[in-house]
Amino acid sequence: GIFIRKIIGLDIEAANKHFSAFIQSENLTPNQITFVQKIIDYLNVNGILEKQMLTQSPFTDQNDEGVMGVFGDEDTKIFKIIQLVEEVNKNAGIA
Repeated sequence: GIFIRKIIGLDIEAANKHFSAFIQSENLTPNQITFVQKIIDYLNVNGILEKQMLTQSPFTDQNDEGVMGVFGDEDTKIFKIIQLVEEVNKNAGIA
């Protein structure tokens, strides 16, 4: 599953659907929505996302600290993003 996902990526509709409830329910700022869209785009191309990447390029384009800088002290939102990423990875066959 991982090998195939890395080759073909994650379907953009599936990625959007996976993150849509989070985007709609969390009252995100435009900057935060852009960050989540960057995650979706990354998953569409690469298929999986190691959670430590959320503090590395290309996720540091908006803020040098990546997810921590974009969401600041909103730990609940950061936790939910990490959980959503882990779910995508688990579906590809990694935990």
